[in-house]
Amino acid sequence: MTETESQFQQKAAMVHAMMIVCYNRKQITSQQLATVESYARSLPEFYGSDFQRYYAAAKALASSAAGDLRKAIGFLSIIESDELRLKTYYCCLELSLSGTDGRVAAQDEEVLTHIQTSLGISGDLASKLQSSIAVKYRPTPSHSISDMVGMAV
Repeated sequence: MTETESQFQQKAAMVHAMMIVCYNRKQITSQQLATVESYARSLPEFYGSDFQRYYAAAKALASSAAGDLRKAIGFLSIIESDELRLKTYYCCLELSLSGTDGRVAAQDEEVLTHIQTSLGISGDLASKLQSSIAVKYRPTPSHSISDMVGMAV
């Protein structure tokens, strides 16, 4: 199936959103870019695609925002599909929560709120997604052998 220009731009905007979350910390490291690429490649929308094309288009979006975060986030409104909007927000949350103890860093809260609004994700859904993803990053309490034996009884 051939991708239309609109479909290409929407997927590039998705990559752009993930880059915003990474850049919010003032730089995108090669490790973060690899993570963005990994997330994108795990989605069916990007199977068999040349990620570098989407990345180049996402960088062009970022450049045209000229450092204006609200303008950069505003570009996400081109994502028409509700499913792609949801996946975009999910990936942004995942990136924001990775490397934390399951809580969104203060510096990411405002950006995520603007991304959520731009993508039209309800506050209730955003909260449920965040709670679900946070479970993955919370430390698991360690138990002693005696605690575990007591739990087995």
